[in-house]
Amino acid sequence: MTVQVDHTSPRPIFFHGREGRGNKGRKATWLRENYGAVTPSYDTSELAVALVTAREVLRANPPSVIIGSSFGGAVLLSLIQEGLWSGPSIFLAQAGGNFGVELRLPEALPAILIHGLNDDIVPIEASRELASSSPSDTAQLFEIDDGHRLGSIMPSGLLKLALKSLGVRPVRKTTGRSASSVQGSPVKGKLYLWGCCEGWVKFGPFEWVTLTEDRSAYLDQRGEVIMEWDQQVGGWRAPGSGMSMRTPVVTSSAKHPRPKSGGVPVKTT
Repeated sequence: MTVQVDHTSPRPIFFHGREGRGNKGRKATWLRENYGAVTPSYDTSELAVALVTAREVLRANPPSVIIGSSFGGAVLLSLIQEGLWSGPSIFLAQAGGNFGVELRLPEALPAILIHGLNDDIVPIEASRELASSSPSDTAQLFEIDDGHRLGSIMPSGLLKLALKSLGVRPVRKTTGRSASSVQGSPVKGKLYLWGCCEGWVKFGPFEWVTLTEDRSAYLDQRGEVIMEWDQQVGGWRAPGSGMSMRTPVVTSSAKHPRPKSGGVPVKTT
């Protein structure tokens, strides 16, 4: 599903590397849970192939910041050099040079680079070169006692500090919320989400988060918006449809009657 995110509340985008579990890894999960990040899964066999997906994700989700890890750093650097992104950027053990991307940052690009002194996959010199290429003083490099996976940056608070320094704050997780009234208890577990006016059904689990003061949403495990509540409109919206719907039904049972005013529910994954 292509997700349309309102420009008034941009979220981070995270491009994962080749190692680990991709968009199900610790960094991706942490960013989704704490910042509502968009964490796409994409083919890492070739940079050119990955960039096709990355460009589409960037167009559909204007972000607050882009974070690129290892191979994902090569993706991020390519988007910058293509002129598709000039905003806040975080490079985690970036591997741009390993994939033929010139280690060069444009002037005034706000960038933070984090690289482990014990990285045995991408030498730290690559991030030193990239940081020093900035014509201005807007790029900052953190050299830390860690390896390529940078497993310490979440528990130490360094990644949170980097995001905060670029003006990105965590989403406000809510308790005491429900889909029907924005009151009561949050609905958790493997859920079935039935739209009462558009005739669709989504499968969870989903996470209920507050995006802004006026906007809340259910996110799927990839951090993509499944359904959002817009206080200004006073209704629910399915992203990308541009249509409002009446209060959806959230249930733990697949045996639910069809919506009365929306056609036949369609099972999606």
